[in-house]
Amino acid sequence: MIEDKKSFLNDRSILFDVRVSNQDFRVYSFLISAMNKETKICSSKQMTISRSIGMSRTAIYRCIKHLKKLKLIDVDRKYNNNNYHILKSNN
Repeated sequence: MIEDKKSFLNDRSILFDVRVSNQDFRVYSFLISAMNKETKICSSKQMTISRSIGMSRTAIYRCIKHLKKLKLIDVDRKYNNNNYHILKSNN
């Protein structure tokens, strides 16, 4: 059971990172919950994320851009989906 708790939140330091807004955290949490646990990659459309967590696509876009700037995720843009790579925080 402890193993499951660790796998949900890749790096708990994000909880204490004052640079991460509540909306950033919601998007990051979705990406973590939808990622492939072995590859640490989430393949989701922004519209899917938007519908799942009840935020606008514009807000999702801003959060993803900010999370990328903070080096918490990396994004591979694809034609239909984006691949979001969950990175380890440096905090």
